[in-house]
Amino acid sequence: MGYDFGDIKDKVRLITGRLSPDQISDQELNERINNYLHYEFPAEFKLETNLVPYTFLTVKGQQQYLVPENFTNFVPPVFINGLDFSYYGGNYFNNGAASLNRYGMNYFFNPSVYYQSVGQYYSRNVWRIGDGVTTGFSQPAQNYGILQNTVIVTDNVETFTDDGLGNLTGSLGGSGVVNYLDGSISVNFATAPVSGAQIWLTFVQYQSGQPQSILNFDGFFRFYPVPDNVYKIEMVGYQMPAILLDATDTPRLQEWGPCIAYGTARAIFADNGELDRYAEITALYKEQVKYVNRRDIQNTMNRSAQRSS
Repeated sequence: MGYDFGDIKDKVRLITGRLSPDQISDQELNERINNYLHYEFPAEFKLETNLVPYTFLTVKGQQQYLVPENFTNFVPPVFINGLDFSYYGGNYFNNGAASLNRYGMNYFFNPSVYYQSVGQYYSRNVWRIGDGVTTGFSQPAQNYGILQNTVIVTDNVETFTDDGLGNLTGSLGGSGVVNYLDGSISVNFATAPVSGAQIWLTFVQYQSGQPQSILNFDGFFRFYPVPDNVYKIEMVGYQMPAILLDATDTPRLQEWGPCIAYGTARAIFADNGELDRYAEITALYKEQVKYVNRRDIQNTMNRSAQRSS
């Protein structure tokens, strides 16, 4: 017999002694269980059953892509159109220790190595001259592209920066747009730059091509060179367990049930200052952690033996 959401809730109530909704409401109990399952459980375990494929397509001229929120981390290698290219960052941890050399020469743990490798160089020049009247300034399409989040326009009174989506926002209320694909820019200052004021433009120019490296950092995947076409990106990552909603919903593996119940109960005791109970439950919780890890290791060995036979 396995554990569904209803069984887990009953067990948490029994462990904590909060048998009545007056002591802890059903809504709060649901939230606490799912908070443990969605955030603490993935930090405690890196289980093979949670390691799943993740695939997406690049967009021409788009350098960065949001990392999906339902994954804790991704594991090298990463394939671009089936080829293994350099992968930077990713924060992959194994039993609390960063695995720096586990994935070979194409994996670099330190994100700063990416910037040293690709060499993103800023161009800065006097773009326009103020006349005390004109508030709008622009440039037509160029023969190069501009990297997202690198544009700065300033007369040293108002400064514009881009948001990575093509919008320029002025520090004093001005606005503008940038086309990253063709390099065209236009800005409107809140107040006209004074006569003779130098208006500076700073940005990173790029030439597009097939990506040769990928950076996983600060919530984004970034590619270099910037994609000149659609490319298929393939990797694997540890996916967060799904939220439990109905009483009959079950965790991905029903054997996780007792561990989820003890982990949730432990958090309830900690949040309510019941430290003696917390210490008592911690021993039982760690026992469940060992069970889950042992089962996962055994399942992995069984599958490996089957593949090699």
